[in-house]
Amino acid sequence: MKPILLKMTAFGPYLEETIDFKEIENKGIFLITGDTGSGKTTIFDAICVALFGESNGAERTAESFKSDFDGNNEIMSVEFSFELKGRFFRVARTPRQRRKKLRGEGFTDDLGDATLYETILGVEKPIEFFKGVNARIELILGLNARQFRQIVMIPQGQFRKLITEDSADREKILKSIFNVNKYEIFQNKISSFNKELENKLFERKNLLNVEVSHIKSPEGSNLEALIGAQQKNIRAIIDETEALINEDESRLQEILISIQSQKEHIQKLSVQIEQSKKNNALLDLFEEKQAEKIVLEHSKAHYLDLGQEVNMAERAFRIKPLEEFLQQQERAIKNQKAIILDKNQEVQRLEMSLEQSFMTHEQLKTPENLKGIETEKGKLLFFTSILSKVEGYENLKTDFEGIALQFIKEEDTIKSLRLALQEQQEALSKMTLQKEQLTGQLVDIEKTQAILVDLNGQLEVLNELENQCLDYIKILRQHDTSTKAFEQIKTEKEQHEILYEEQQIHWFEGQAGLLAQNLKEGDPCPVCGNTHTVKKAQLNEKMPTKEHLDMLKSKKIQLEQKFNICQMAVVSEEQNKTNKREQLIQLFKKVLEIFQVTLSFDREGILLFCKEQKTLLQTKATQTKHVFERLKEDNKRLNHLVADLEELSKSLKAISDRLGILQEEHHKTLEFKTTKESQLEVIEKDLPEALRKKKQLIEIMSSLENNIQKMERAIESSKENYEGILRTQTIAKTSLSEMQKVLLERESAYQTSEREFQQAL
Repeated sequence: MKPILLKMTAFGPYLEETIDFKEIENKGIFLITGDTGSGKTTIFDAICVALFGESNGAERTAESFKSDFDGNNEIMSVEFSFELKGRFFRVARTPRQRRKKLRGEGFTDDLGDATLYETILGVEKPIEFFKGVNARIELILGLNARQFRQIVMIPQGQFRKLITEDSADREKILKSIFNVNKYEIFQNKISSFNKELENKLFERKNLLNVEVSHIKSPEGSNLEALIGAQQKNIRAIIDETEALINEDESRLQEILISIQSQKEHIQKLSVQIEQSKKNNALLDLFEEKQAEKIVLEHSKAHYLDLGQEVNMAERAFRIKPLEEFLQQQERAIKNQKAIILDKNQEVQRLEMSLEQSFMTHEQLKTPENLKGIETEKGKLLFFTSILSKVEGYENLKTDFEGIALQFIKEEDTIKSLRLALQEQQEALSKMTLQKEQLTGQLVDIEKTQAILVDLNGQLEVLNELENQCLDYIKILRQHDTSTKAFEQIKTEKEQHEILYEEQQIHWFEGQAGLLAQNLKEGDPCPVCGNTHTVKKAQLNEKMPTKEHLDMLKSKKIQLEQKFNICQMAVVSEEQNKTNKREQLIQLFKKVLEIFQVTLSFDREGILLFCKEQKTLLQTKATQTKHVFERLKEDNKRLNHLVADLEELSKSLKAISDRLGILQEEHHKTLEFKTTKESQLEVIEKDLPEALRKKKQLIEIMSSLENNIQKMERAIESSKENYEGILRTQTIAKTSLSEMQKVLLERESAYQTSEREFQQAL
């Protein structure tokens, strides 16, 4: 903002003062100097009052600057002209103040006034009035009063403190001047919010690590390696977990399908089993019937022989005990022989088993088998020694595969970022071109807005003139009506006063006639007391009654009151008419000055002029408003475009920064990948391909260990089997010898019993 002219009237120590800054237009920096109290600060206060209606400091109000040297005759006012971005403005402000009345004596409160002018195409025109001036000034300057004081002007007292105080106090003064408390509050809030976010992030990380540690993973899987890593790649863990879940779900579906198939097969088998049970039951029944048939056929011969047996039974009854004892001994001998035969066969089997067991044991203990066991043990020892190396190889390979996958992902991400960066750079170029095109229209929108404000101001003045003219016509008509009513009341009042005076005279004369009617010569007069009557009053026939006379008097009083009221109303309306005419004349002159036309002070002509000018102005205002709205839309588009440009610039910077970081990380990943690959090549030279997997190696070792244990257990088992068979054979031979002795004893006893039976027969 560049000051041009400052005019002060009855402001502070200045009764009438004009400061022309154009005289020092090309002087660069200039200094305002003077003695203490000479009014240096008042100049800056006047500028602030003109712009915002407030002083430069918070200690004084605008009303307090009214000069004490004018005797309250002059109206305090300030005019300030300035240039901003090639546009010229003038603001004229009359602050609220007490002043002398224009008529009569005493003081009145002037509410103040303000008008903002702009010079457009060499013509100065008002663009804002009274209450709208402050908002328009803020829009033009981009600052409100408080910001203007803090940024453009530093109050004198605070600047002196700023120079003389130490650094700590100077900091306080600067904070007071520039009101930085809100930034400290904002900084504290941001710090608190940042700390809160860090705590939440730490808690979330701990919770995430706990949750990750609970994930169960297959042994030797990529997921197990990711979970066991010191720096956990959560995204990779989630991907691996989802892959395992999908795999498990697929296996579950296969198992469910297999279970369903087995159920269907079981149901078919159950049906077949039930049918088989029914068939078996029928077969059992058939076999029972066949058995009953055979029994019945055999019974026929049995019953025929039964009679012979009865006869023989009677003969045998006598020798039956001997026969039974003989048969018992015979069975015992027979059983003993069978037992001896079985035991003898057992001994023979044991001899064969013993020979076979001995041969098996000898075969298992051959040098070839023993050497094979030692060879297997050597392999197992070798595989055990390289197990840790295979584990390290697998871990290294898993790390390498993870790094290789990360390397590919980083390459894809870098390609995507480069593509996005290129696309956004192209979009930025297009948006910058659009911004340059729309920025050229900002001057048009400000000019159009100024024209629209000017048109609206002219319309407001015309509306005010039209309304005041109509009000004045209405007042004239009301005044004519009131005047006619006043004249009518006045005539009625005068006529009634004449009537009342006549009736009052008649009443007095009638009263005198009544008193004189019975008065005799020599009697004292009831009125004057005279005994000699010169002329006796006569009875008046027109004498009104006392009630009629009182009624006339009451009406007379009412008419007088009505007359007074009408008279006051006429006087008041006359004064109102005069005031309204003066206001109308002043406004009429203002309109003539604004529109620069010549027009006689005629009510009908004024109304016609207002109507015609309003029609023209409304048409022009409508057209201008359409243009302004279109420009406003373009301005909105420009604002959105500026915001989008800012966001796009931030996005470009973020992408560029991220691309740089990713490229550095990608380079480190490449180095790490190359290192791991070299380590893998070194290990693969020492490890055959079949032994590079821990799971396969463990399976081979387990198979070797099982074979070794099986072979050793076979040798031990064959030895134990041989010894067991040998012990069993010895016991069996001893038992056979004892059984043969018992058989000889039973045969001897049988021969004795047989001789006794023969003798009994």
